Amino acid sequence: MLSDSELKLKTEILTNKFKAGMFREIIIDVKSLIKKRKHQFFFNILSLSYQSIGEFQSSIDIMNDALKLNSRNVAFLNNMGTTYHKMSKFDDSEKQFLKALEVNPNYINALNNLANLKKDLNFIDDAIDLYKKSISINSNLLDVHFNLAGIYQSLGDYDQCKIHLEKILELNPDFTQADRMIANITKYKKDDPHFKKMLEKIENPKLKDNQLLQLYFGLGKSFEDIKDYKNSFFNYKKGNDIKKKINFLRYR
Repeated sequence: MLSDSELKLKTEILTNKFKAGMFREIIIDVKSLIKKRKHQFFFNILSLSYQSIGEFQSSIDIMNDALKLNSRNVAFLNNMGTTYHKMSKFDDSEKQFLKALEVNPNYINALNNLANLKKDLNFIDDAIDLYKKSISINSNLLDVHFNLAGIYQSLGDYDQCKIHLEKILELNPDFTQADRMIANITKYKKDDPHFKKMLEKIENPKLKDNQLLQLYFGLGKSFEDIKDYKNSFFNYKKGNDIKKKINFLRYR
């Protein structure tokens, strides 16, 4: 039996391993730990680790075991739903999300994942309603605002799209995917305030490659709009160079 202090330590170690992508090592560790204490964290991280390496049936099996212990655990139901979604078993996925929302109608993870499912199935109005419900519960959800911005962009509703992108940048100025999306839906002039903000932001030495990449592509588009093709080419090239570097590191 693991004590509470041992559980806390193991939780921190496993969380760090998950962030580092050490999924197979987590699976080995948790299979041993779960015999000592059937804590919900162990079931969840084991399920997510199996998802991450594409062993979806194993993820389902673990959640079935977990649900036998607590059939109303919303995290278990949500994990089951996300696994079925990845398996393209859309009806089964929706059933699990709805079960979670029966237990807790305001459970944001299930609301968002059901919205993602609806979006993927092209039930756009349903997806929008679910995303809006999420931000009515918590208005600071960056990913939800970004998903809504993406939907509104695809619908050609650029005003609504920009509202959500500006909210993202208000909450986190370093969420540079929002800058790039604003650039894609804006026709720039030299004195455009957002253009100036991107020029200031690109000088931030704390930004990581994936953040800089978004800014360089946004600036490439901005300079193109004002017909400064030399600087446009420069920024597009910088963005593409970083993209190649990221891809090389990912697939080597």
